[in-house]
Amino acid sequence: MKVSIEQANSKKATRKLVVKAASKLFREQGIKAVRMDDIAKDLSMSKRTLYELFSDKEELLLECIMAHLRTKDRQLEKKISSSENILEVLLYSMKQVLEELRGVSIVFYRDMCLYEGVAKLVQERREERYKRFVEAFETGVSQGVFRKEINFSILQLLIDTQLHMLFETNKWQQFSLSEMYKTIILVSVRGVCTLEGQRMMDDYLQNKWKDL
Repeated sequence: MKVSIEQANSKKATRKLVVKAASKLFREQGIKAVRMDDIAKDLSMSKRTLYELFSDKEELLLECIMAHLRTKDRQLEKKISSSENILEVLLYSMKQVLEELRGVSIVFYRDMCLYEGVAKLVQERREERYKRFVEAFETGVSQGVFRKEINFSILQLLIDTQLHMLFETNKWQQFSLSEMYKTIILVSVRGVCTLEGQRMMDDYLQNKWKDL
């Protein structure tokens, strides 16, 4: 049976609505806590229809994460093309993460490792991010905003280790995820700035991060 263009477009639009609703539930409540039944109910949709779109929760979760990553990649590329220096790009990217973390349960990140396909994607993105992180800071050295004597591979490992520590223990539960991220990033990044980089960063924080 052939599927018409109208039917294909309708299915695509419905999938987008499901991904949007599921993403919100996963991020607010954690992945394990949200059942396919809950997603169907939230959308006033039958379970049968939901399973016609996504075979199981892991497939839906994977699409939620990939859709989110595609959006973030587009935003970042747009920022790179319009920015004068790499420090502005890094601070913009960190601000985006900080805003996002405000509405996310830490359980969401802990739950991701329970799904093999998702864990693999996260690891691949982490390795890609590691490479881009080091390249960005090396570019910053040539632009005079970061200190040239810093080993940025070590800096990346230090930041990554601190962030992972947040998900492996409840020791930090009295603080919000966004507050902890902001503290780690600000201390780490400002500490490797040149005087000019610190001036630029302070100006950016005062004008762009003042409400965060």
